[in-house]
Amino acid sequence: MLVEEPIIKKVLRGERNCYFNQLIEMYQPKVFSIAYRMMGNLHDAQDICQEVFIKAYLNITKLRQTSSFQSWLIHITKNCCYDELRSRRRKITEISLERTIENGYFTNTLTGNLPSPEEVAINKELKSTICTCINTLSKKHSKVIVLRELRGHSYEEISQIMGCSVGTVKSRLSNARNIIRGKLRLLDCKY
Repeated sequence: MLVEEPIIKKVLRGERNCYFNQLIEMYQPKVFSIAYRMMGNLHDAQDICQEVFIKAYLNITKLRQTSSFQSWLIHITKNCCYDELRSRRRKITEISLERTIENGYFTNTLTGNLPSPEEVAINKELKSTICTCINTLSKKHSKVIVLRELRGHSYEEISQIMGCSVGTVKSRLSNARNIIRGKLRLLDCKY
């Protein structure tokens, strides 16, 4: 029986205000850690944390009996981060057409925060190179790197998926990262 199960049962019975703070205290470090890793700064991670616990508070009755509270909360955290990142991407790519007069002629200028064609090409090439490196890894190394870096699974989740210990997952992940870094160095890429 998990530590939080009795607390969750009380919350689901309607004692939400009394016991939900205990759940926040138990899981705030985990939620903050995920949000910080995905968002990259303290302020955004704090905002995401607050949003996650508000959503969890409002939707706890939707928690399935078969799901663990921790995995449900992690799912909410990742979705909040993805939503925020998508929202930012839309804001960044807004462009406008400015019309000015130069030397008696109208000129049109695109303005906005779009990446330059060079940046787009470099990013595309780097992604392709990294994918190629991942494809050259052994099956166990490529699977662990995809599950962790691309799909965002925790070490525990990967351990369950791959049927091995958390220590083995960490070891394989470290080895895979080192192999990829070595291959990128040989190709003279910065990673």
